[in-house]
Amino acid sequence: PVGGGTPVGGGTPVMVSTCANPIPLAAGVTVNGTNVGAANNQRFLNSNSTCSPTLASSTAGEVIYSITVPPLSRLTVTLRAAFDSTLNILANAAACGPLDGPSTCLARADEIGTGVVETATVTTGSSGASFLVAVDGYGASDVGAFTITALVAPIGPGETCAQAESVTLPLTRSAESTVGYTNDAVGSGFACPS
Repeated sequence: PVGGGTPVGGGTPVMVSTCANPIPLAAGVTVNGTNVGAANNQRFLNSNSTCSPTLASSTAGEVIYSITVPPLSRLTVTLRAAFDSTLNILANAAACGPLDGPSTCLARADEIGTGVVETATVTTGSSGASFLVAVDGYGASDVGAFTITALVAPIGPGETCAQAESVTLPLTRSAESTVGYTNDAVGSGFACPS
């Protein structure tokens, strides 16, 4: 089947995956996939989720991938779909929640329209992590072909709390830049754990 998964019946292979049984995704490889005929086990509703939402009436199926990322690395997932898609990165199967129930996403992307690029990024701490990547259709008719690419790269010093740089005050640095770093420290009152 295209992009892995399990063929069901005859004819065109259907992507069969769930949060408990995802399709492995390798870093640095562009995978061709489809959510045509895929099961609708998740609806990431906006009112009870930290994920990119789908419509409450959506019956579009989702395709769930898994990828393991080494310590102190950045995972960037890029999706281009022939339909209005959503892209969500979750920590594990427990984060998926039940159909229409609360789900917890670490990163999400939902650009409006067909054929647009969706990109979501997460970083790992000192122990690395495995993530689930969910490709879903926004509405009931949002099904079709897509390509997905996962890139993994080491993160720079100071990118995460786990690798914060020690500094001596008063700080007199110049020519510093945050180019190439992600905005991981979001939300009011963000602070590294003591």
